[in-house]
Amino acid sequence: MANIFAPGGYELATKSMIPGNGINLLDGTKDLSTFGSTISGNSEKKYDSGGRTNLAQTNILHIWSIAPTYAIATAKVKYTQALNLVPGVYTLSFLAWSDIDSPEESFYLYAYSDSTTLGQSTKKVLKQADWFKIVFSIENASQINLIIGNNSSDVLIKGSLWYANFKLEAGINATPWSESPNDKIQELKSSLSK
Repeated sequence: MANIFAPGGYELATKSMIPGNGINLLDGTKDLSTFGSTISGNSEKKYDSGGRTNLAQTNILHIWSIAPTYAIATAKVKYTQALNLVPGVYTLSFLAWSDIDSPEESFYLYAYSDSTTLGQSTKKVLKQADWFKIVFSIENASQINLIIGNNSSDVLIKGSLWYANFKLEAGINATPWSESPNDKIQELKSSLSK
């Protein structure tokens, strides 16, 4: 019985494949083709981390606030494809850092589906690049519109966040970044057609 599907109804995994296998359920994580900002005009994708980290295996998504209209609380990442998830526990992991020097001004990162909070990171984002993990549960088969960002109660007016190595997988353990099966198939098809 199929359990996890990619957008368009393509089967990614069955229940027997899920435990501990590290399958990335997010397509387009290497080039970030399926990621953007919740606000038009305040993001860019590039491979250079500006010397902040050598841990990025993917392009880097830079999101910033647009002062004075938008606070950094509105500078959120959106995954542009709907995810159809079956009941279970999932782990979202990624690399992130900010331009905020003060630990007092730093903040936790959250995963949302539309306006519903799915989960919160266990640590705050700071200037030093670090690994983040957000674990959440799905009670019923659901379509998730994934958004990642900080809490809307954050009062900082301006700032930047950088993200890389997005991975969503079944279970409570975050495994090293890898491409989704769909991305690997597309790369293979592309190389075979040359």
